Amino acid sequence: MTYVTGTVGDDIQLNFRDHSSAAAATITTGPLARTEFFDFANAGAAALITAGSEGSITGGIVDFSNSRGPGDNHQLTVGSIAGGGFYLLGANRLIVGSDGHSTTVSGFIEDGGDGGGSGASLVKVGHGTLTLSGADNSFSGGIRLEAGALDLGAIGAAGPGAITFAGRALLRIANAALSAHQFGNPIDAFARHDVLDLTGLKFHHRASATYHGASHHLAVHSGGVTDTLTLNSPHGTHFEATNDGHGGTEVFLVFA
Repeated sequence: MTYVTGTVGDDIQLNFRDHSSAAAATITTGPLARTEFFDFANAGAAALITAGSEGSITGGIVDFSNSRGPGDNHQLTVGSIAGGGFYLLGANRLIVGSDGHSTTVSGFIEDGGDGGGSGASLVKVGHGTLTLSGADNSFSGGIRLEAGALDLGAIGAAGPGAITFAGRALLRIANAALSAHQFGNPIDAFARHDVLDLTGLKFHHRASATYHGASHHLAVHSGGVTDTLTLNSPHGTHFEATNDGHGGTEVFLVFA
């Protein structure tokens, strides 16, 4: 079943049931409204947008928690997600980015929802950029980076889980996503051609990136400032720091 482009207005709920799909629709869920997926329904390649809260009026909600996905394996897809409202993932893995659009989620991404569940995760695919600018997201299963770029703009934007590289990808981390110059999420499986961009660490000549195997810490030093990240099982231990082209410091793996 295919759904056309549209807006879910105030106090209105749009439900996808059985094996239905949002296909390639663009769906904007307005304040007080809900878009929900049940049974084996899926968002397909849709572009989902949630309106943010306005004073005491709750922002739009997209709830995946009652769907087990088309393969009955708690895996769902969506072309892109954006907006200032709420995305409730239940216990599902949401594969996002197939439409190639660059989008920003300034609202909340969480476990649970009407159907409950925990351990939800995101998988970033496609060549676009997904920016998570809201603080303290609570989806707990981490993020898998398969392609494109992930931009983090606040502490806890990636939830409490690990960020795992699983394909050529770029992770940008703003100063606002660091606490006392430390990044809280562990980063797993960093490999050749993957890139870390510390956008707020001003690049200076002789900037360096040093990996300490005993602590799994990567210390990126530039101009008297050091940002620290935790890297588990990187595909090498020699790193280089360079200018990201916008004044920040970019780090990549060097093979001897």
